[in-house]
Amino acid sequence: MSIATRHSLLFLLLLAPGVQAQEGAPKPAAELQKLAPLVGNWSGSGTAAFGPGAPPVKWEAHATYRWCLDKFFLQEDFKITFEGVPAPFLERGIHGWDSERQSFVAVKVDNRGMARFDQTAMLADGTLLQFMEQKQVGTPFTERQRTRVVDGKLHFRVDLLMAEGASTQFLDGLLEPTDKVCDVAFTSPTFLGETPAEPMQKLARVAGVYDMHGSVVVAPGVPALKIAGTETFESAFGGTVLYGHSNGKAEGMTGSYHAEVFWAYDADRRTFINVFASNMGEIGVMDSRFTADGKTLISTAAGTRGGEPLVVRYTMNLDDKGAVVSGSCHSIQGLGAPAETFTATYKRR
Repeated sequence: MSIATRHSLLFLLLLAPGVQAQEGAPKPAAELQKLAPLVGNWSGSGTAAFGPGAPPVKWEAHATYRWCLDKFFLQEDFKITFEGVPAPFLERGIHGWDSERQSFVAVKVDNRGMARFDQTAMLADGTLLQFMEQKQVGTPFTERQRTRVVDGKLHFRVDLLMAEGASTQFLDGLLEPTDKVCDVAFTSPTFLGETPAEPMQKLARVAGVYDMHGSVVVAPGVPALKIAGTETFESAFGGTVLYGHSNGKAEGMTGSYHAEVFWAYDADRRTFINVFASNMGEIGVMDSRFTADGKTLISTAAGTRGGEPLVVRYTMNLDDKGAVVSGSCHSIQGLGAPAETFTATYKRR
């Protein structure tokens, strides 16, 4: 996985693979056009099986695929309403191309309080293939999802490989083109009544709109750039997810910077998972944990940049009310010495 240090806050993605000062402004990868047939609004219905031998359950689905973040990514908004289930299942996905791995990848968040980063694949027949490891009542299983446009219809199939036995077809249906846009509302409730874990309740205190001022070093030996912008954080899906959006500019650089980030808590690993993407083409995931006193959130990641090993540590410092007040980032690339590549102060409005 490439590292784009975007758990952090604004402009840390300038440190990411492929975004080096001498390269100029990045451009969307040509490989993304393989995702183009998915673009549009879709709706359909059918039946699903929640387990081997379980009676079929009716479902109705709506989906919208559209380019986002200056066409570096394809945003997927998916809503499935199951008969007898009070709240629909909602998922936001951001699909893109990882230049370090030379593969398709996706970050996803849903109203079960889950965030994830997955390597995906585009098959020769145009099928978008995804494998996702999950758990059901503490038992791990694998979900295989196949999405493909066939004769103007969206074929969507999900199979489950459970702890025992053969794989089970969970859902198989065709979605027709429609004028109805599917927008995943972050104010929606959780899918099955999940409640936020205590660490998520603690993290939720950072919610608000911030003015940020700081500096960033985009490459070794390059003078630091002054940066300024706005960070907005809000609770989503009943507090099980924290959503963040960045807007800003860097001194001497044209255009604006925009990024999306989602935090969720992984109770098994006892860590926050944060996934992100930006209009500079970065996409990735970081782990985050509070210090013992709860005043600093430390995020870490390891991967490559330009083919060289890269490790990153970002610290986000909070005041007694949980508001962000400052942050900094240190990174080590290849055989280079550890370097502070980002520092900033924040003021909640």
